[in-house]
Amino acid sequence: MRRTTSLLRVARKTPRCHSNYYPFIKSVSTSSSSTLNKNSKMQMVSITKRRFEELLLAEATQLAGIRQTSVSIDMMIKFGMDPNSDTIVNSAKFLYRELPVRYAVRAKEFELAPSWIKTKSFKQISETYLQCFMDLRSIDEPESTDDAIQLRRILTQHKDRLATVIPLLSEGVHELKNKRGMSTREEQYLHELLDRFLTARIGTSVLTSQHLELHQDLIEGKREGWW
Repeated sequence: MRRTTSLLRVARKTPRCHSNYYPFIKSVSTSSSSTLNKNSKMQMVSITKRRFEELLLAEATQLAGIRQTSVSIDMMIKFGMDPNSDTIVNSAKFLYRELPVRYAVRAKEFELAPSWIKTKSFKQISETYLQCFMDLRSIDEPESTDDAIQLRRILTQHKDRLATVIPLLSEGVHELKNKRGMSTREEQYLHELLDRFLTARIGTSVLTSQHLELHQDLIEGKREGWW
């Protein structure tokens, strides 16, 4: 099976990291993709689906080393006060670039851990986040409300898929403690890993939930704003 994709899609720019939510959204909105299209012809190559996925996995390893964008509750409240179509598109642009970084970090957290921690459950968690990563990196950046709707569908699927992570974490910890056994040093390592993982997961969940609720505000008109 072969899959046709553009070189611009395979070799996307690495998402930039910003310490402030709104400048990030502004910079995303002024993408240089239009300049690229004017000055160069779109080149198309045909590659196998397996090769395409290999390229995405390599990109995940690269993005896992990027610092995640810090977003405060105050920024989220201000951003969600008066949502409109531009708000949704800008939010979609931000998540399109930010979530792959966060997914990559979560996936590599267990993949790069010592061999003793790689239980079946933890491996499944890595695979789940990698699949979410590949979903986002296989589509183009949102530029319109219709694109934002497509992203919303994907994020809704991710929310359901990632709901399995906590039970899998519990299974993995149970396997390590009760079947394998751990030293004090190993328990400390696991505790720090889980603390890091769960804290980051909460932040990602809040960002995603806000976007989905803002989207629902405009579609169903349930309320005037949501933070």
